[in-house]
Amino acid sequence: MSKLYPVINIQCDWHDALRLPKSEAWISAKYLNTNSIHEKITTAINQSDGKVKINVPENYQLISKNNLSLVLRHNESGLKVAFVACTKAHDVHKKSILSVFQQLIVHWLCLHANKINYWCGIVEQVRD
Repeated sequence: MSKLYPVINIQCDWHDALRLPKSEAWISAKYLNTNSIHEKITTAINQSDGKVKINVPENYQLISKNNLSLVLRHNESGLKVAFVACTKAHDVHKKSILSVFQQLIVHWLCLHANKINYWCGIVEQVRD
């Protein structure tokens, strides 16, 4: 049996949220068939050098942080995750429908396991 790993999510604007001192961003871990565990990543001023310091919850270890990425280790599972800051944003996530065709097909797109899945409104099912 393979080892189960959690899905780790972070606040979508973590890059902006963690840029300043005394700020925070949420992070969550969710195993299959369990409730997700939400925690906070916070920032503070490092007294020795005056730079912004990132404080991660006890369930995580900070591996690296640079201008565009944050790499964490989830201690319970050993899973390492890299979050890359968004460099270009669109308002597409504020809407639930991406487009409606003349044939009245309502669809959404989702990349999962290197496959694009979409909802087909004609047959009312997910297709890939």
